[in-house]
Amino acid sequence: MAHIAGGRLGAPALGPGFSARSHCRAQRLGDLYTTLRFAGAAYLIWLGAQALFSRPPAQQAKTMSPVTNTAGAYRQGLINDLLNPKIGVFYTTFLPQFIGPGQPVFLTSIMLAAIFAVIVAIWLAIYVEILAKAGEVFHRPGVRWAMERITGVVLVGLGIRLVMEQR
Repeated sequence: MAHIAGGRLGAPALGPGFSARSHCRAQRLGDLYTTLRFAGAAYLIWLGAQALFSRPPAQQAKTMSPVTNTAGAYRQGLINDLLNPKIGVFYTTFLPQFIGPGQPVFLTSIMLAAIFAVIVAIWLAIYVEILAKAGEVFHRPGVRWAMERITGVVLVGLGIRLVMEQR
């Protein structure tokens, strides 16, 4: 749940900045997007490499304790959200259409981002509960090993695709 909280607090932090894009020069926004895209790609590749080169589940159980650090989970959720380029795309394409003429852009952006954060937090809480109930299957060493490798390949592939993307 701390991971969800970190991720949801990243959304309102990004929302006003991206929604207020009309007040920025187009080039600056492009530079910001490119920087965010490369940072997000590096993060995806790093996560994928961790998944690909992790120890087999049987060895992990002997050498690693489960992550129960609330601050660490919160930080991971926040970084995940701040480096997710889809969030920026969402705020620049979807939310601004709900800001009417004469409405304060910054305050309305914060409100819309907060509403979005609450909706996603509810969805993720439901998702966590479902996965917690199905956890027995996912903790089997063979299933876990396969999921780690598949996830690693997908994350590295997405990171490479993001770097190669032409604007």
